[in-house]
Amino acid sequence: MIPQQSAQQITEQGKPAIYFSRGLPGLECYRWFEVKQVPENRFFLLLQSREEAAVGMILLDPFPMFPEYRCRLTGPDLEDLELN
Repeated sequence: MIPQQSAQQITEQGKPAIYFSRGLPGLECYRWFEVKQVPENRFFLLLQSREEAAVGMILLDPFPMFPEYRCRLTGPDLEDLELN
């Protein structure tokens, strides 16, 4: 049974995991993910489902390419992300 928690990092088997209580848009049935480095690429990361290895998405760290980048989150955004 998966506990109903807010999005947070959990360590399982020595690897950090991220739990999304409502899943991600388009991937609602997958709740547990881990972030992996893409080999030989410092810009991209892989957010991979722990429930289904074939499910994942590529992430980009915007700061090396766009140092002035700022993420602006509204109150409802923070609430949806369970960050408040």
